[in-house]
Amino acid sequence: MFAFVVLFSGTGCKEKPPVIIPQTKPKVLSNEIQGVWPPASTAKVTAYRFRTPNDVRNGTYSLLEGGKVDLGTLQECTEASAELTDEQTARLLHCTIGDHPRSGPSVCYEPHHLFLFRDGAGEITHAIEVCFTCQGVTTIPSLEVPDCHDLRGMERLCEETGVGLAEGTAD
Repeated sequence: MFAFVVLFSGTGCKEKPPVIIPQTKPKVLSNEIQGVWPPASTAKVTAYRFRTPNDVRNGTYSLLEGGKVDLGTLQECTEASAELTDEQTARLLHCTIGDHPRSGPSVCYEPHHLFLFRDGAGEITHAIEVCFTCQGVTTIPSLEVPDCHDLRGMERLCEETGVGLAEGTAD
């Protein structure tokens, strides 16, 4: 976060502390993501574990908004990342869009994991954001049948790739 410090001058103002006027950084957003699941072609999938952004106050947040990814916050908050193999990408897709029992609605939604799919030109084509605490998953593009995911399989992928979980283990 950037801030400007305003100093007072003149008689009687020497003891006053500086006034901090917060300035938020402009967001760095990806291109708008459109399409359908599964991706037609993918050159690279990267898994990320990130910490809660500093400016979060209400307990819920998302790096996915309006069909775009907040790449600035992701860069600032990333704690670990790893590129998935083709086999791991296939498993991730199965965990996300396979035939799984429906889970309940998300309550907290404080995600710490993100999977970004990129094409050969490096453009983001698909994104999966996961909160393992409340089992909430957000995707871009949106899924036709939401809340039917294999979260345990996603947790295992995070551990297998070295990205890890924010807390605990998959087992």
